[in-house]
Amino acid sequence: MVLAQGMIQAEPSDQTRARTDRARRQRLLYVPPGMPSERDWTQVPGDGQDVLVAGMGANFFDVIGILTAGRGGRFTLADSGAQADTAGFAALDGGAGGPAAGAPLHYEPSGAEPRLLVGSRRGLPYRGKGAYPTGMPPPWRPRIATAGALADACRGRVRDLRTQVWPLLAAEFAAAHLITLAAHHRHAVVDGVDEAAIIAALSRGTDPAAVVADLVTAPGYDLDVDRLDRPAPVADPQQWDGWVRTWLDQEQASIANPLTSPRNAVNRAMATLRVLLGRHVAAGALDGRARLVQYEDWFVPLGLTLASGPPPRRTAQLLALVRAGVVQLLGESLLIEPDDDGFRARTRVHPGGVVTRALLETRMSRGQVPGTSDPLLSTLMGSGRARLHRVPDTTRAGGWAATTTVDVTPDEFALIDAAGRTDPDVLVLGIPAEAVQPGSAIGATPGVPSPLLAGADRVAAQALERIAVPV
Repeated sequence: MVLAQGMIQAEPSDQTRARTDRARRQRLLYVPPGMPSERDWTQVPGDGQDVLVAGMGANFFDVIGILTAGRGGRFTLADSGAQADTAGFAALDGGAGGPAAGAPLHYEPSGAEPRLLVGSRRGLPYRGKGAYPTGMPPPWRPRIATAGALADACRGRVRDLRTQVWPLLAAEFAAAHLITLAAHHRHAVVDGVDEAAIIAALSRGTDPAAVVADLVTAPGYDLDVDRLDRPAPVADPQQWDGWVRTWLDQEQASIANPLTSPRNAVNRAMATLRVLLGRHVAAGALDGRARLVQYEDWFVPLGLTLASGPPPRRTAQLLALVRAGVVQLLGESLLIEPDDDGFRARTRVHPGGVVTRALLETRMSRGQVPGTSDPLLSTLMGSGRARLHRVPDTTRAGGWAATTTVDVTPDEFALIDAAGRTDPDVLVLGIPAEAVQPGSAIGATPGVPSPLLAGADRVAAQALERIAVPV
């Protein structure tokens, strides 16, 4: 038996149940979290009515497509007016060449779409992948957070990822940004600065933010390594509108000209560094709190935001929808509260909140086994046929902490039961066992080793060995 359930979902939370009950009593529309393909989007109002959208991860791009182009809206190439249909996006999705590669789009509304007011804790969607000339992103070559430097930082047991490892990673992100500026945007940095000077400045242990501030001279090219996945901390709506315009330009440049974009360089650096760090995590380099709170709850989502975004076509469509006013970004720190007239959404930019009678939650469960709605995994856990994977934790009594994924053997991915016994006839692949298979939630990228595909290959070999018939 091979278990490959993928992104398993969670039972409805108390908050979800309360919103569902309130929507029914007040005749509001509430679409709870879950798979977009399993939700009824026909009930969402159109005609420009305000609809609140919570969450801007991978599902978000599916949902906005359903509610815009899926209702008759048209995307056209902004410079020619030609319709940008699926065939016209071949280059945008990663093929080489073509007039549509990375081109800005224009959205022509059908009138049947709502106005989507979107927000999240981060306040920004996943960053888009670039339209590379060869169709494949060139891997980033670390200059500071090299394999050797990361091995030194992870030697022993890391108890605080933010102080022991993050400074090294942050310096590499700053290096990616500055090196790209020096190579392709000379007007944006001080005269005479080159890659060697940048590496030397960042290698001295100086705060990367201070190095960026010293070397960057042009407005709009700054970088805050502690807010890579968040907008500038502005609260004034007019300042926010100006920042969004800058974000639109930077994201467009990132997908259209990825090899000269400092934003894209940071994304590629993350794609490389999360793999290098993941190897140390799999080897047990992090203590329990650093593993569960700092790595799983903070660094992994950061990596997904920067390096696991949608293809260029999807990002180009989102940017066109924002420019057309069909999608409005509300900002970070989204808080949704009940209101007499519906749902009130407060953010840093809108502390008083905006109110709508429709709320769509586009977030999805992160594939955690505790509380899952998957009946097979729930039964395996409840009967003792499976247990949660544990990691060493010096801060807890007993010295161990449970992760949120099932326990399997590190090589065969065979299920381990509550008594610690291995069942070689039950193999678990992917997200439900991600603590032992780090990176299995990351989609495969051309030219980049994929933990998920490698795990599938390993499980297939184990399965074939188990069922082999002697000659």
